[in-house]
This record gives sequence, structure tokens and C-alpha cells, in this order.
Amino acid sequence: MKTPSFISVSRVCIAAVILLLMPIGGALAADITVDADCSLQNAILSANEEETVEPRSDCEAGDADDGDSQVDDDGMKIPAGQDTITIDVSGTDEGVIALDRKLTVTSNVVIEGGGFVIEGGGKQIFNVTAGSLTANNLNIRGGWSDDNGGAIAVSGASVTLINSVVSDSGAKKLGGGIYAADSDLTLVNSAVTGSATGVLTKPESSEVDDSGTKTTSEPAEDEAEEPITWDTFGGGIYFEGEASSLKLERSGVSANAAHSTGGGIYIASGSASIANSTISDNRAGADAGGVYNAGASTLTHVTVVDNFAANIGGVVDASELLLYNSILSGNAGGDCSGTLNALIGSLIRDGSCGHDGLSDDPKLLLLNGLPPYYVPQEGSPALDSASPAYCLLTDQRGIDRAPNSCDIGAAEYADGAFQFQIQSALALLNPAGPGGSAGEGQQDQDREAMATPIPSLCGQLPGHYRVEGYTYSSHCKLADHLGIGNQMLVNNGAIDAVDIFGWVAQPLSMCFQRPSGAIVLLDAATSPRTLVPLRTWTEDGWICATVDRNGTAVLMPLEFFTSGSIPEPIWDLTGCTVTTVDILNLRSEPSGASAIIANVLNDVTLTADKRATHYHRVNYYDIVGWLSSSHLSMSGNCV
Repeated sequence: MKTPSFISVSRVCIAAVILLLMPIGGALAADITVDADCSLQNAILSANEEETVEPRSDCEAGDADDGDSQVDDDGMKIPAGQDTITIDVSGTDEGVIALDRKLTVTSNVVIEGGGFVIEGGGKQIFNVTAGSLTANNLNIRGGWSDDNGGAIAVSGASVTLINSVVSDSGAKKLGGGIYAADSDLTLVNSAVTGSATGVLTKPESSEVDDSGTKTTSEPAEDEAEEPITWDTFGGGIYFEGEASSLKLERSGVSANAAHSTGGGIYIASGSASIANSTISDNRAGADAGGVYNAGASTLTHVTVVDNFAANIGGVVDASELLLYNSILSGNAGGDCSGTLNALIGSLIRDGSCGHDGLSDDPKLLLLNGLPPYYVPQEGSPALDSASPAYCLLTDQRGIDRAPNSCDIGAAEYADGAFQFQIQSALALLNPAGPGGSAGEGQQDQDREAMATPIPSLCGQLPGHYRVEGYTYSSHCKLADHLGIGNQMLVNNGAIDAVDIFGWVAQPLSMCFQRPSGAIVLLDAATSPRTLVPLRTWTEDGWICATVDRNGTAVLMPLEFFTSGSIPEPIWDLTGCTVTTVDILNLRSEPSGASAIIANVLNDVTLTADKRATHYHRVNYYDIVGWLSSSHLSMSGNCV
């Protein structure tokens, strides 16, 4: 049995972590604080040695780049003129920085994010054109680009993300989450999720109502979606550069979508090293739902599962790929395509790519961390079956591996697996073709696939589920109790669940065919996944809720709210009139267990000003209380 250790880290990420956490003296770099007097935009302008702009322009001056790098006391190299920007809570609006323009980096910048959120609001967030950007403990979300790189675009520079998340972003062409060209890109203990390419138009500006729910205007029902006629690759990450490197360590790429190829990652050229990482629930319209490789790539202890594509949902190798101690399983359209240069100690369930080793069901347990990870259960053929020559020191969660008998895949087996959650992201992704790797025949297939938007999986659920208001970039799939990955919900009688992934460009309605219940969301942008009670209503035998982000919508018994496990959501109503159809009890709280404060006669018409899942609040002769919604007829805006 293996014992957990969250202290040891693999050698691959030690250098990156030390570089970020090392003490930097004032003589070596400037320290700039984002606060009530200094905006993030101006902090970066200062680091770039550019003029700040009003308002909030009182920032420390950045350090001049004299062309000479420094070495700290530990012998680590500090780039010339590197500045550290620390975000203080006073520089945010309740933990969120909402941008009104993209942030351009042209110098060496470290951002200490403190778990705060940078919200693009339909604009590209970071454009790194020179120098380097290192982001630690930062949530980067809601970016969008007319071109490449919805959240982050880097060209001729370098980007390192540590303990950070890129989410809910989109681009028309390449790299829905991150686009990197001729640049080094490194992710350590980070995630890219809920992003997409082939996005036709940016989302409408969203607003937050009094209950904290985002609202967006929806397109006209008769508005036709234009055909896509341009290349669109790398829903989560697009990477190219003959002399550049892509590194993922203890990270995840999940729930992204590409209109054509490479739903999770598209590697057009250059070298890539992916270790102790999970690539799951990504989608591509043509090929490679998980990973498309046209470079020189090595995957070690990687789990590639449950990705979707019309052709090969898992990994497509068009160049040089080495696969060590990894799991490829359950990928729609096939687990693997191509001739791998090395295939050692791995499990490929469908036996593709000439695999003659383990091809059984790996028996994985999904745990909804961020990034999500899959632990082999007792009896899994992946247990103690990896090649000892390629066993890494720790797994995706930092748990030690036994050097001579480690497990295949990103996560080691351990008792009490539900207790472990990844601790990343404390806040709350060639002229003839990309990289010159695709032949003309492949390009023709890609362009044919791009003629119309990818059909959303949300329209393919069984008949007792109903999803309305989704776009082609949003996708859904059923989740069982193991897929929910939250023991508290399972113990409290979770009834049903649907994973919502891809790019949720506008709020959608998720409905279960059941007369009553409560719906909660396990938010995919937090780790562990935050439990969010949703506004829930019933209509003609269905129970529904509005979902505005990636996550798992879980149908719970109504008692889950009334038992006090979590507070029931209550929201304001305007223009709602209700009429009693029985003699009803007026209760002090929206619960059948609360005190009865009055009786209301049959056929009484009242105005309701608030709504809970199964109750409406009314004023009955100056007595304010709650009536059961199931015994009311309603008119107006009562949902």
C-alpha cells in the first residue's frame, strides 16, 4: 500500500517551483503591488517600463533590463529586469479583476496571484510578445480572441503557469485557452479547461445579478450560424516552434473543444514533455479529441481517457511520440493512431497503435479535482504494472510512487481515494497547415469537417434529460456516482448527474425528468470542486436549473436543502402573481419543517417577491411568509 506525501515533487518541476519561490532582493528586481492605487494593467506597464495611464496609476517603477541576468543565493538564474507583481485583495473587486483591455507583456514578469481571478470579459487576457510571464496561483478565465489564444497568446517569449487555471475562453482559430508560437510554455500543477476554438463570435458582455448569477443576452432564435472556413486547432492548447518546448507536469487539460483537430492539445512542431498529467473529456470535430502530435513528444505517466472525436478520440501521432507508463482508454473513435516510437509499460484499452501489452479495462475511479484525475481501483490491471525504468518519483497529486512497482497512469492507487484532492488553483487552458505537418488529404478532411459547427453532445442525451439554450461549443455527458467524485453528495442520496463541458458561451438550462428535487453544481473551475446550489424550478414533471459554467450538475433529493446540508438558493422575482389552489400553510422559511405563521384561503391572489426551489414568498395581510409552489397557479415571471 502506498502512503500519501504532499511534500515531495518530481525532479521535472523542482526547478520551476524554486525559480518562482526564490527570494529576490531589491537590487535584482522591482516589487510592484496591485492595490487600490495601482491597477494590474499599470503594474504591467511599469514592469514593461512604459508610461502608466489613469486611473490607479500609482505603481512602483519596474526594474530596467540591462541585458545581464542575475544569479540568486541558490544559484538560480534570474532573467534581467525581472519584476514581481503581487495582487492584493484591495486591488480586486471581491477577488476578481475585470479587464477592459488585454494585458501585453514585453519584459520579464512574475505575477503572484494569491488565488484571485482575472476575468477577460470577452477580451484576450495576456499577450506576451517578449520576455517572460510567470503566473503563480492565478485563475485566468473568460478570454476571447478574434484570432489565436483566447486567454493567453505568446510569441517569441515564454510563459510558465504554476498552481493556476486557464478556463472558459475561446478563439476563432488556434488555441482556445493558450496559443504558443516559437515560445517555451510550461504548466506545473495547473489546468486548462472549458475552452474552445472555432468560436464564431465572442460572448455577450455578462452581468451579475443580485444572487451572484451571471446573465447574458441570447442570440435571436432564427439567427443562422455561419460556416467555419478557417483552420481551427487546439481547443485547450495550441503549440508550435521547432526550437521551443512545451512542458506539462502534474497538470490537466480537460473539457475543451476544437472545431477540427486537437480538442485538448495540438502540437504542430517542437518538443513536448507531458508527465503525471490527465487529458480527459476533450472534443474534436475531426481528429484527436485528446492530443494531436506533429512534433517530438514524450508522455510519461499520462492518463488519456473519455475524449471524443469523429476519428480517434485519444492520441493521434503524426510524427515522433514516446509513450511510457500511460493509460489510453474509453476514447470515442479510438484510443490511438500512428506508429509510436516507443510504447513501454502502458495500457491501451483498444489495442491500437500496434499495442500488444495490457488492453483490459483499467477500472478507473474519477475524482473531480482540478485538474481531474483518475485513480485505479483495487483489482485494476494498471496496479504495479508500469515499467520500473520509467517510474516517476511522485504521481499527479504528489503521492510517492514505489520505484520498482508503480502504477500505470497519472495517479497511484491509495486507500481512501475520496480524501485526496489536488491542491492546485485555489480560486475558485506552417504555411501548408499548422506546423507544416498535415498533408493535403488531411487538410481536405479538416476543411470538410469545418463546414458546419460540431453537433453538441448536449442534444444526444437520453430522453429523460433535457438541455436548452446550449451552443455547439457546449457538451454534456452522463456521470454516475464514481463520476460525481464527491462523497458528501453520494452519501446524501445523489440521484442523477450530467457533466457539462466544452465552452459554455451562454447560460443553458439543465432539466431532469423528475417531479421534485434540488440541483447543485460541482464547479469545474475550483479545486476541490466548489459545491454551488443552483436556482431550481419545476415545470410539467421536470426539475430544471440554469448553468452558466463548466461542472457537474447533480440532482439531489429535496431534503438535501431542507436538511441544512447547504443553504437553499433564494432569488428575487419581479412581476410574479400567484393564486392558491388549496388552503395553504404560510411558513416562516422555505421548508416544510419551518413554523406555520398563518393559513391562506383557497383562490387568493398574491404577489410573490422571492423564490426558492419549491416555495414562493408572499405578503399576506402584512404577514410575510412562504407558500408551497406545488399548490399555486402562477402568472408572470415566477421562475
